[in-house]
Amino acid sequence: MDKDTKVTYFRNDTDFGKIYTAIRPLINSRGEPVAVICGDILIDDIYKAAYTYALATFIVAFIAGFILVMALNRWYDRRIVHPIRNLENATEKIEDKCRRRAPVAELVMDDPDIHTHDEIESLSDSIISMVEDIRVYASDLIAMDKKISDMQNKNSRLEVLATRDSLTGIRNKTAYDNEIKKLEWELQLGNTDFGIVIVDLNFLKVINDTYGHEKGNDAIRAICRIVCRIFSHSPVFRIGGDEFAIILRGHDLENIDSLVEEFNNELMALSENKALSPWEAVSAAIGYATYDSSKDAGAVNVFKRADNNMYENKKGMHAERK
Repeated sequence: MDKDTKVTYFRNDTDFGKIYTAIRPLINSRGEPVAVICGDILIDDIYKAAYTYALATFIVAFIAGFILVMALNRWYDRRIVHPIRNLENATEKIEDKCRRRAPVAELVMDDPDIHTHDEIESLSDSIISMVEDIRVYASDLIAMDKKISDMQNKNSRLEVLATRDSLTGIRNKTAYDNEIKKLEWELQLGNTDFGIVIVDLNFLKVINDTYGHEKGNDAIRAICRIVCRIFSHSPVFRIGGDEFAIILRGHDLENIDSLVEEFNNELMALSENKALSPWEAVSAAIGYATYDSSKDAGAVNVFKRADNNMYENKKGMHAERK
């Protein structure tokens, strides 16, 4: 023993096994060593205690980790998975409505009931707002489309009114002038297969003066029906009070002579029917011309030749324009 009071540690192999020993001298008041204090502990006990501690620590850590994972999973499901699933279901429903072409009023997104107070709630609110904006925009587009369609229909009706003769219902002088412009354009493109027929009602002034203008209108409608029936493959225009023009194409152009003969035969039959009134047994002169590049500089020249031929026919009928 010595006077060093520091504790000394060392390991021994004994009959009891490996032990750790701690030793230090005991010093009296005079500074003399009077005894030795020592303590032994089996290493196996240390290992057992360390193992027990480690196992307990592991178990506690595992349980704490499991609880933490479950808590995190529940939090994740409540704050992320469940809200996103609700948002997905709501968007799928609105997508299905769009795919089924549902009425615009039904294109309203169900509330996904998200109150997470974070980016997911902000995203949900943005999507709901976007869907509503799209619905309003689509509603405005449909309303605008309907308004445009109504305007187009109105314009079409106005155009029809502007180009229709109010008495007979056929196309008027404005429509005829438009058709002549088209013919002039087609002539520049080399399309020269057309002709023009002029029909002029005879004795309209006599009927008006004798029987009244209403009977004169009946005579105009009567000759119009005959012209439209015979020249059924061509547009017919009323270009004056008692004058009609027909633009010949295709079938009627190819069969013009037989159609003129049919027209004259029908008027002849009316004149021989003594049971008919003057406004029913209508009489009319007819003349036509087909485009001839050697004679015609344009469609207007064809009209002039057709009108001259009609007038020659009228003179031959002793029914000069009155």
